[in-house]
Amino acid sequence: VNDKPYSYLEVGTYLGDSLIPHIKDDKCVLIYSVDPRSTSVPDARGISFDYHATAEKMLAHLQHKIPGSWFGKIKNYDMDAATFAEDEPTASPKLVFIDAEHTNTAVVRDFLSIFPLLPANAIVAFHDSNFVFDGLLNIVTILNYLRISFHWAFMPENVFVLAFGGYQYPVSLLPKHEIGPYLKSVRQKLNAEIAQNVLHPPNGAFWGGIEVH
Repeated sequence: VNDKPYSYLEVGTYLGDSLIPHIKDDKCVLIYSVDPRSTSVPDARGISFDYHATAEKMLAHLQHKIPGSWFGKIKNYDMDAATFAEDEPTASPKLVFIDAEHTNTAVVRDFLSIFPLLPANAIVAFHDSNFVFDGLLNIVTILNYLRISFHWAFMPENVFVLAFGGYQYPVSLLPKHEIGPYLKSVRQKLNAEIAQNVLHPPNGAFWGGIEVH
């Protein structure tokens, strides 16, 4: 995040590949891995996905990729963001990555859960903005209503970013999409994918509670 020590919070870690840069970063002193480890996860594309990635499996996967004695740097929480915020009210992550349940309702809920934990200078990034863009726009509306100073942008690789405090200006200099064309494009693609999934759900997905093979 900068040249000072920081803690990192990720909501929805799955197998933990996105933790690797922070495991390797000596400035990152603590990693909060938050994931309820549900067996089935709803998705904005109109289906649910089977989910088998325990915390133990994640740690084994990471140890295979980056052998070493870094385990103490990660604190695992097999719970949702709201429960985590209740259990760790003094957590103060400068960098947050939200990549959990890909529904508009969940993305707003996860953000509102961790928002009270943020220090004055913080960045919150969201993955798969091409699926949950309506939820992200709702977050922007909430922050504007609360008259909170922040910068927001839809960035390349379908990442959405909120920057607070001193991070607003540097984040504003990064490459970003034009909002109108981006939203039009991803909305059309999402609607097409939902229609396709209704007719031909992918293997391993659930439609109406029935697994598709």
